[in-house]
Amino acid sequence: MKEIGSYRNWITGNLLLMLLLFSANTFANKPVTAWTYYNFPPYITGDGKGLAHEFIKLLNDHAQGKYIFQLKVYPRKRLNSLLSFGKQGLVLFVHWSFMQDKDQSKYLWGPILMHDRNEIVSLSSRRISYDGTAQSLAGLRFGGVLGRRYDAFLEKAMAQGEIHRSDTNTEKQNIQKLLRERIDVTTMPQVVLQHLIKNMNIAGKLYVSPQPRNIFTRHILATKQLKQEHEFLSKFVQGLSSNAQWQEFLNQYGF
Repeated sequence: MKEIGSYRNWITGNLLLMLLLFSANTFANKPVTAWTYYNFPPYITGDGKGLAHEFIKLLNDHAQGKYIFQLKVYPRKRLNSLLSFGKQGLVLFVHWSFMQDKDQSKYLWGPILMHDRNEIVSLSSRRISYDGTAQSLAGLRFGGVLGRRYDAFLEKAMAQGEIHRSDTNTEKQNIQKLLRERIDVTTMPQVVLQHLIKNMNIAGKLYVSPQPRNIFTRHILATKQLKQEHEFLSKFVQGLSSNAQWQEFLNQYGF
C-alpha cells in the first residue's frame, strides 16, 4: 500500500510540475500586435526602418521573450475597422483626441512618449496665418489626408463648404499639391514637415503659421483586454527618458 501511495504522490507531483511548466510557457513569448497607420517618415522610412521599427526593437529587447511585439502598418480606415470589431492590440504614437476617446475610457493609455504639434503650412509666396478659428481658413483649399479627422470646428466648416477640403493619401502628396498651387493650405505634424522639407529639398518654399493647429502629446493605446501588456508598456515608457538609445533615435528622426 505504501508503494501505491508513493506512486500516486509521484504522479500528482509530476502533473503539478507539468501544469506549472505549461502555464509558464503559455505566458512566455506571447505575441502582441502593435499597429501604426503612420506609413511615412519618420515613423516608417523603409523596409524595417524608421522610428516605429526602432521602438518595437527596443520594446522586444526589454521584454526578453515575455512578449513578442509585432509591428503591423495599416491604413487608418482598416485600423478603425479592426478596433470596431474588437480586435486586441496596441496603437503607436497617438493621442486620445485622434481615437475618439476624449475621456480616456474607451482604451487604456500609456504615459507621454513624445511631444509634437500640428503645423498649418502654406506657400512662402502665399502666406496663410492661422488664428485658431475656421474663419482664418475660410474660402481656402485645404489639403487633408484620407480618413483623417480634424478639429470639430474645422470639420463643421468643411461640411458646410466654408473650407474646401481635398484629400490625398499622405502628407507628402499634400506638400506636392501645395507646391503646384493645387491647394492653399495643409496641416501636418512638425516632425513630418521637417523631414519632408529636408528630403524634398524645399527649404524656404513653405510658410509655417506662428500659431499651430494644436500642440499635443503622443502615447501608446492598448485595447481593454491587454491590461498586463499595458502595465508592462507603461513601465517601459516611463524609463525611456533615461534610455540613451531611444533619445538618440528621437534626435535622429527630428523630435
